[in-house]
Amino acid sequence: MFDDFHELQKSTKRVLNANINTTNILSYVDWIDLCELTLNTIIGVVEPLCGPEAVNSMVIYSSGGSRFNIYSNDGIHITKSIEFASPIQEYIADTLVYIGERVEKASSDGTSTAILCTAYLLLGLQKRI
Repeated sequence: MFDDFHELQKSTKRVLNANINTTNILSYVDWIDLCELTLNTIIGVVEPLCGPEAVNSMVIYSSGGSRFNIYSNDGIHITKSIEFASPIQEYIADTLVYIGERVEKASSDGTSTAILCTAYLLLGLQKRI
């Protein structure tokens, strides 16, 4: 596609110059909105995995040029497999998984319940801040 690295650099500069004032800085309001969006997205994926009518989700993995699918209703596993384009959303999801793993270990309850409890807890805390 590009003849050499310098062409790629020129192309990258054109894209960046077309998006003036694009930064990795979030205002407090944007941070709260992004947290809420991310947590609600994860809740929407994990919530159907809980309870007596729970369903399995298919998780697609790619590794070393091969793809394989697994079917699971493990909330932590499913949450880890969700990919967000935003590094901030990835951080929020990773934090949710980290806390969820500790909740699951301490309570010996299901991983989906641990993720949901943690997500709802973080949503509630954020509204009090």
